[in-house]
Amino acid sequence: MRFLNMFLVATALLAIGCGDDGKKKTLGAQQCAEACAEGFSCVGTTCVEQTTDCKANEEFNPRLNVCLVPSCDNGIKDSAEDDIDCGGPCDVCDVLPTCEDGRENGDETGVDCGGSCDACGTAATCTDDIQNGNETGVDCGGTCSPCVAPETCGDDKVDDGEDCDANGSVQLSCVYGQMSCEVCNAQCKLVPGQVAGYCGDGQTQTNGGETCDHNGSPMIACAYGEASCQVCNTQCKLVAGTSGGTCGDGVKQSVEACDHNGSPATACLYGQMSCQVCNSQCNLTAGTTTYCGDGLRQASEACDGSNLNNATCSSLGAGTGTLSCSATCTYNTAACAVATGAVVELATGYAHTCARLSNGTVKCWGRNDDGRLGNNTFTDSAYPVLVSGLTDAVQISAGGYHTCARRATGAVMCWGGNFDGQLGTVSGLDSPVPVTINGVSNATHIAAGTSFTCASVSGGSAYCWGDNAYGQLADGSNLDSNTPTLTTFFNATQMS
Repeated sequence: MRFLNMFLVATALLAIGCGDDGKKKTLGAQQCAEACAEGFSCVGTTCVEQTTDCKANEEFNPRLNVCLVPSCDNGIKDSAEDDIDCGGPCDVCDVLPTCEDGRENGDETGVDCGGSCDACGTAATCTDDIQNGNETGVDCGGTCSPCVAPETCGDDKVDDGEDCDANGSVQLSCVYGQMSCEVCNAQCKLVPGQVAGYCGDGQTQTNGGETCDHNGSPMIACAYGEASCQVCNTQCKLVAGTSGGTCGDGVKQSVEACDHNGSPATACLYGQMSCQVCNSQCNLTAGTTTYCGDGLRQASEACDGSNLNNATCSSLGAGTGTLSCSATCTYNTAACAVATGAVVELATGYAHTCARLSNGTVKCWGRNDDGRLGNNTFTDSAYPVLVSGLTDAVQISAGGYHTCARRATGAVMCWGGNFDGQLGTVSGLDSPVPVTINGVSNATHIAAGTSFTCASVSGGSAYCWGDNAYGQLADGSNLDSNTPTLTTFFNATQMS
């Protein structure tokens, strides 16, 4: 109906002011601007007589100096509008006028064509269901046939000769979300409407509630390497995307050779001569190798090749000489010099034997898991090894799991298992080297039982320590003691 009103007003004005005197009737935009006679302004493609005497339904346009009926699609910034055909009663200005907004605005001579928009994608015709060129309505007016609308068009009733009735408000565009529709034009005919936009068209229509537009392919996952991101879903809303995968998340992505799950590997297992490991970039690389024979002493090895961990024959209680490392990465004391001296005393315990030599040293062999050989190791030995730090032994005695020696000074030293306190130390720990028994001096004789030890001292007193389950300590109780306890008998001269 608005187009019809404009057409009738323009026709009336042209009839009055446009003729052979230079005033043009309906012209192209550029021709109109150049050819309108004095006292006329170019509105769209029509010369309209300038006046300030506006009717009730008109509004004075100070730029053009004419009275016009305000419209949201007349290509003019009316006084109540914030911009051309938007703002005020025309809702808000979603975007600046463009050649793709489905409106005739700016210097366009039709919907999205003419003026700065050049020609439409296809040549304007009188049958394209668009008001373009010098048309005053959809496919009518100007070079097309006059717009013929039924007299009843615009009364909100579909009368004879009408497809529809827009009640004076001509709809040109489909509503948001419709990819096609029919609208009612100014002649009350149904024509294809201009698509206003929909989710998936690649343009973000904020007036349709979109925060993004996926252009037909909604995103689901973040890019590889992003732990979090926002993606455009099928409703054209920004939502949190699923992780696209990262190196170290424990899931092997297609771009990864492997995934180390947060702890990249660098070394092969001990004993492997070669392997592949997953590095911090999720690529397979050669791992570093460690094994017996590589010359590097690992924590599980006593030695490796020439690396003896600063050990010597002497530190191992094996005399003097050259210490070497075996093929199994254990110490080889075969080349250590044997201490000289004749065997003057033997003592046998459970699975081990010790010999006292004439030079005051002691050698032991056999089982050694509790240190009962006294050579500062817990390694069994099939040949005699020197007891560490003992050079003046005058007597030895072997218990079940430990061994003791009486020194020339009268002091007593013991080594080996200590589970019942038989070494006489408060710690209760096994010892692979001799420890001095505090509280016993001037010993005259020693004797070691299964898990206890006794010593007589000058004057006839005797002390015992260790297991006392059956009263072995002779102190009148059945309590074990990890320190020497004075016995209840006197004038002892020998023990065995």
